[in-house]
Amino acid sequence: MAAIAVAGFGMMCISSSVAAVMMGGEEKEDPVVPSTTTGTDSGATTPAATTPPPPAPEMLPNGVYTLRGGRGGKLCADEAGKVICNRDAVGGWEKFTINKEGSAYTLRGGRGAKLCADEAGKVICNRDAVGGWEKFTLTAI
Repeated sequence: MAAIAVAGFGMMCISSSVAAVMMGGEEKEDPVVPSTTTGTDSGATTPAATTPPPPAPEMLPNGVYTLRGGRGGKLCADEAGKVICNRDAVGGWEKFTINKEGSAYTLRGGRGAKLCADEAGKVICNRDAVGGWEKFTLTAI
């Protein structure tokens, strides 16, 4: 049996046969853990079998993507020495490959399939190996 005590809030007891919340000396059934009756005359309850929730989907699956700049909504391109967002149409340089690397993502530019890095106030795609500067995080907004 595991017990978790929180000062001023009673105690939660969980075992293989009972899920209950102790509040002020009174036992109440835990509303979070559904229960089923195991015997009609005993009144004993057990936690109902539940399916664990599915794992969270990846924020962004690996693949080829276009990027649009926030200032003018133009497509971004992997140009010599920098990523610039001034394009109206998709060509080879406007395609970026995004891959999951642990808890972060890497970007490969369309010009030479080089990794992109966050370098001195700009993003540049000229790297051959993944290091700290070549990892990006995504945040849903």
